[in-house]
Amino acid sequence: MVRTGEVISVKVVGVFSVKGGVGKTLIAINLAKRLLTYGRTGLLDADWDNSNFAQFTGFSGKVTATKDNKLVLPEWEGVKVFSPSLLFGRSKGVSMTEDRYVQMVSDVMEYGDWGPLDYLVIDLPGGSSDVWRGVLTIFSEVLVGDVIVTQPTMLDSLEKGLQLHRDLDIPVLGVVNNMAYLVCPHGEKVYLFGSSDAVREVVERYGYEYLGEVPFVVDLPKLIAEGRPFIESEVLDGIVKRVAETPVRRTTFAERFKERFTEALKAEVERVLAYFIVTFQKEFNLSDVALKEGFTEQHNVALTITDEAISKLITRLVLRVKDGKVVVLTKPEKVDYELVMSFRTLARVIMGKAKRGDQLVDYDPMTAWLIGDVKAYGSGFGVRAVRVIDAMLRNQEVLNKIRERYGKILERWI
Repeated sequence: MVRTGEVISVKVVGVFSVKGGVGKTLIAINLAKRLLTYGRTGLLDADWDNSNFAQFTGFSGKVTATKDNKLVLPEWEGVKVFSPSLLFGRSKGVSMTEDRYVQMVSDVMEYGDWGPLDYLVIDLPGGSSDVWRGVLTIFSEVLVGDVIVTQPTMLDSLEKGLQLHRDLDIPVLGVVNNMAYLVCPHGEKVYLFGSSDAVREVVERYGYEYLGEVPFVVDLPKLIAEGRPFIESEVLDGIVKRVAETPVRRTTFAERFKERFTEALKAEVERVLAYFIVTFQKEFNLSDVALKEGFTEQHNVALTITDEAISKLITRLVLRVKDGKVVVLTKPEKVDYELVMSFRTLARVIMGKAKRGDQLVDYDPMTAWLIGDVKAYGSGFGVRAVRVIDAMLRNQEVLNKIRERYGKILERWI
C-alpha cells in the first residue's frame, strides 16, 4: 500500500510514547475504531517487542501467508489489522536487529492485503531508537503526525519525546495526558497523580498542542476481558476529527531521505571546510583540548560529509592534530575513527541553528550526535571526537568569520 514514489491518499497517524506502560496501545486501538467514522481504516501494530493488540482486544483472528507471498490480514471491528501478536501468538518473544524490524514493517505494508485505506493508525515501537525512526521513515510522505501519549508523572520522558520530535522535524498532532484522573461513582474527578498543569506547561513550552486528559478507566480489565477496550472520551473524538482535517505536511524529516547533491555543492562543501580549517588554525590552539580528550599525533580522524540519505559521498577529509594544528592528510596510512554527517548537519552545526517547521532551534555537535545526525565510528574515540569538534565550534570568533563568508550558502540547508 505504501510504496516509494507512489501517490496515495492514505493519511497516517503515529501513536508514540518514550516510556512504556502509558497506554499507547489502548489509545491507538481507540483512535482506529473512531476513524472508521471518517473512512476506511487500518491499524498497524509496529511494536514488535511488546505487541499487546491480541491481549487488549481478545481478538483471535490470524495473519496468514499465502503461497505467492501475500499476507492475509484479518478485520477487527471493521478495521484491517496487522499485529505480531496475530502472527506469532501472544506469548512469543521477539528480539531482532533494527534493520530486520524495519524490513518486516516494510514487507507488511508492501505485501499485506490492506486494500484501499483512507487512514492508517500505527502503534509505534516504544522508545526512540532507530526502530522508531526507521518505521516513520517508511511513512514520511503520508504522515499527518504523531499523537504523543504521556502520564502526569512522566514529565522527563515527555520532554525527551517532544525534543526528539522537534529536533528531527517529525510532525506532532498533540499530546494526550492519559490516566490523568479517576471518576468516582458520584461523578467527582480525582487526580490521583496531581493536576495536569505540569504536563500542559511542558507541552506548551515546546510549542505543541495539549490535546487534553483521558481518564483512568477503573473497569478496563473487565472491558479487555470482554474484548471491548473502548474509552469514552471527547479528547479522542477531537483527535480523529483533527486527523481527518489536517493535511500531510512535507517536512525535512521526509526530505532528508530524498535529497541528492550536485557536483557544484561538493565544491561548496570543500570550500567551507577548507576555510574553516584555515581560519581555525589562526584563531585557536587545539593542543589543550586534544590532550584533554586523549588525542595524540598517531590518531587520525576521518570527517566524511554525505548527502541527506547518507548514501552518496560528497567529500572526505582525514585530519590529524599536530603541534596544536589540524593537518589534512592526503595519503593516510590508517584511520582510527570517523565522523559521518550530511552537509545539512554540517551547515546546522556551523550556523548553530536548525529549522524545525516554522521555528529555528538551537543546534550543536552534541545534539547532532545524540539524535543520530552525526555517526561516530572507532572504539572509544567517537565520543571524544564529537567533544573536540564541539569545543572547536564554540569559538564564536571563528564561527562568525565563517558565517560572514558562507552564511548565505549555509542558511539554505539549516
